[in-house]
Amino acid sequence: MKRKICLFLFCCCFPLFAEKGSWNFNLTNDVVYYPFCDFIPGETHFSKISGPLDTAAIRITGQANYIIPTPLGNHWLLSDAHVTIQPSLQIVPVTMRSINKIIFTPFPFLEFEAGTSLGIGWNIGNIKGLTSLNEETRQYENLNTFSHYYYDFWFMGTFQFDTGAVIPGDWTHVVMLAQYQVIYKGITGLKDTGIYNWQTIPGQVKGLQYDAQIILAYQMPIVLYRAGIMTEFTAHYDGKDYGSFDENYDGDFTTILLSPFLQFKFENEDTLSVLCQFSNRRSFIENHKKTNRRNVSY
Repeated sequence: MKRKICLFLFCCCFPLFAEKGSWNFNLTNDVVYYPFCDFIPGETHFSKISGPLDTAAIRITGQANYIIPTPLGNHWLLSDAHVTIQPSLQIVPVTMRSINKIIFTPFPFLEFEAGTSLGIGWNIGNIKGLTSLNEETRQYENLNTFSHYYYDFWFMGTFQFDTGAVIPGDWTHVVMLAQYQVIYKGITGLKDTGIYNWQTIPGQVKGLQYDAQIILAYQMPIVLYRAGIMTEFTAHYDGKDYGSFDENYDGDFTTILLSPFLQFKFENEDTLSVLCQFSNRRSFIENHKKTNRRNVSY
């Protein structure tokens, strides 16, 4: 099964900081636009933009943070240890998700996170928030909002380092981050190999997956305070999660994202993140047209 690269442009995030203290709150608005990239079979791997719109998406997330100091000693590496309890609510036009995390930060450069989420979805016309694949007709069919729930749970470790911690100065901050997440996700009421669509993304299936991220960025004491690149790898550990579809669909296919990004910080503590995302995707031998194009906002 061939792989190819297509261009996704762009993702914007607008976080809003509300207040400081042991409790703090923020509101994040994500706006995403994907131009259409047609499927190209055979030896050609790169798919140029072939249409103005494939998907436009919006998402709003309200998040609270409660910080519990847990100092492990008097040394500066240990004195700032803490636990963060982080509930949040994510809303898009066709889904709603409750997300709960516990984050332990033993050292300034290391974090461990455990979390779970539960969501409901619905469908509005051609905007499909929750559907499942009928294996006989090969068509996605609507699922009942209150009979099938999205769920996931995960564990994640994050290593982060800023050269400004050892080289003083406003212009000495090279930020590096490595993150690895093990996550299990699925939809209740479906068989183990039942393929589903959640938040307009078809081709998903229940199972244990991983998500690895690497970020390298330069941080500056100006409005454009960070510029860098993010690399992300996601896949199922076992392609057999897809059952009979594994062989033809390549169930353990690794999705790779390369995302150059810019982050802006304003005087009122608002931030704006803009990224341009390049991704590989599955490629097939036969020529075919993409159906059910996700050409509306969700």
